[in-house]
Amino acid sequence: MVGTDVPPTTGLEARSAGPGRAAAVAAVAAATAALGAWAMDWSVLKTAAVQIAVSPGPLALALAAYLLAFCLRAAAWQQVLPRAVGFGRRLQALLAMLAVNHALPGPVGELTRARLVADDRPGGLGFRAALASVAAARVVDVASIAVLAMGAAALAGEAPGWLRAAAPAAAALPVAAWALARRRGAGLAPGAAARAGAFGLASWFLECGIVSVVAAAAGLRLSVPAAVLATCGAVLAQVAAVLPGGVGTYEAGMSSVLVALGVPPGDALAVATATHAVKFVFAFALGGPALLRLRAAAPRPTAAAPA
Repeated sequence: MVGTDVPPTTGLEARSAGPGRAAAVAAVAAATAALGAWAMDWSVLKTAAVQIAVSPGPLALALAAYLLAFCLRAAAWQQVLPRAVGFGRRLQALLAMLAVNHALPGPVGELTRARLVADDRPGGLGFRAALASVAAARVVDVASIAVLAMGAAALAGEAPGWLRAAAPAAAALPVAAWALARRRGAGLAPGAAARAGAFGLASWFLECGIVSVVAAAAGLRLSVPAAVLATCGAVLAQVAAVLPGGVGTYEAGMSSVLVALGVPPGDALAVATATHAVKFVFAFALGGPALLRLRAAAPRPTAAAPA
């Protein structure tokens, strides 16, 4: 056992994909890019980009709210952690996960997040416990998004059929997780569960600011329920993600919501693409340095003393 503050690996050392899988991912990426280029209204995308460049203030405020959303997720995460972990470490681990998930397909980011808060020392937070807390926090995320989606759909008056079916199913996830945890002798205090849920709802609500600003820059005015619904649809669609960052599925999920609300398909895809591009920049600009800082702070394994 290495007596380090965090284990020496962070999940990025995952095995590389075989050539067959890599070729399949490349083919999906090429098909997604071609379909998007054909279906998108490029003039709308250009309008949004120019308007944001001319007047970046609204987007800066939306990004500040987005960062606050991650602060709230860090607070929610502590409610399901078996031991206290510093707020800064939790926030940086969340941002690092965001960067990794935007760079690599699969759940590598979640593994990274757990590694970055795990502590191999006796009495510390073991990797399995850290990973279980990440899974529990993800349940909170999904449930929060589902509840917001159902409320926003009721207020907006429209929603695509797949989202109307998926949201109630996702909202039931905490019940199933709670029942499974009880069977295994685990549990969560009602107060902690309530706090985690409140932080989760607030954090995902704040995320809708980015699509609101992008849509306004493109000349489209979205109501608050519409922006919330579009954000929830984009995130819930990540269940079917194949490419890093959910490229393709994110745009499809958000576009389907906007089209259901009456936005022309080409415009909807342009807004979704621009919104996702902003989040990619945010992920690498903040998550990349956070990952490097946490990795650099991890002490290197020392050689065992001779017997």
